[in-house]
Formats: sequence, structure tokens, C-alpha cells
Amino acid sequence: MNATREIVEKIKNIISLNYHRAIYDKDVAKFLEMSSQQLTSRINRDSIPYKKVCEFCVKRKISINDILYNQRLGVK
Repeated sequence: MNATREIVEKIKNIISLNYHRAIYDKDVAKFLEMSSQQLTSRINRDSIPYKKVCEFCVKRKISINDILYNQRLGVK
């Protein structure tokens, strides 16, 4: 699995905590404020949309480390 796909899956897990339904790539694209075609292209090229992921994290008060490195702040 490429890094971009892993990040999309992590974002799906975060989104699913608030929505009780299946979350798809198109839903992640909406939350990242990009088209589903753009997200699919980024996944295929394994090109992480860092700015969009950072904005997603800031809006939801999530540490970017949780998304990129599976690393919670203050936890070793």
C-alpha cells in the first residue's frame, strides 16, 4: 500500500467516528476540499496532498503526527 493510500485510510477511520456509514474516497476528497478525481490522481501517483491534510487536521484539532507517523503527542 502506498503512503497516500495509507493516509486516506487513516482519514476514513477518523471520519467514520462521527458518521455511522461506510466512508469512501469521494468522502475523503470532500473533507480535504478537493475533487474525487484529484484525490484519485494523487493516490495513483503516491503524492500526498500535504497542505490539504494539514488543513484537515487543523480544522479537527488532530495532530498531523497522528496521520503521517501514527505518533500521538506525549505518547512514546
